[in-house]
Amino acid sequence: MDWETPVANFPLKVVYSDGVEVQNGNRVTRTQAGNKPSVSWNADPNKTYLLAMMDPDAPSRYLPFLGEVLHWMVINVKGGNVTRGEEVVPYGPPGPPPGLGAHRYVFLVYEQPELITVDEQMKTSRLARIRYSIQDFAKKHNLGNPVAKNYFQTTFF
Repeated sequence: MDWETPVANFPLKVVYSDGVEVQNGNRVTRTQAGNKPSVSWNADPNKTYLLAMMDPDAPSRYLPFLGEVLHWMVINVKGGNVTRGEEVVPYGPPGPPPGLGAHRYVFLVYEQPELITVDEQMKTSRLARIRYSIQDFAKKHNLGNPVAKNYFQTTFF
């Protein structure tokens, strides 16, 4: 997956509580990204969406042998109202290891063709979030490609 290129004509606005806005690869500190952000996009009020936050750089961007890590997932978001969607994976703040460089934290929005149900293991197991393939999940639920995307970078220090 191309993690960094924004989706044309479909901006994804991500703002943390202290007003720090994610802007296609800017630096955001772990402290600034410590709490769940506000997320919005040009959503159709009659459609349903999925929002996910991924770290594709575990344990490092240049040696990502642990695969993608799922940090947040909200499904069945009607018309872009994230607070009314079903948070199946609670927000997990960035946690790149010390000394391994910057990690990218990517927010993805997919349009859902129908409501999604997930198993309880995904909701409760931290291990289920490691080596998590958002592409496989999208394929399983016929989501296609993301309709909106944004990301930031952060380091341990």
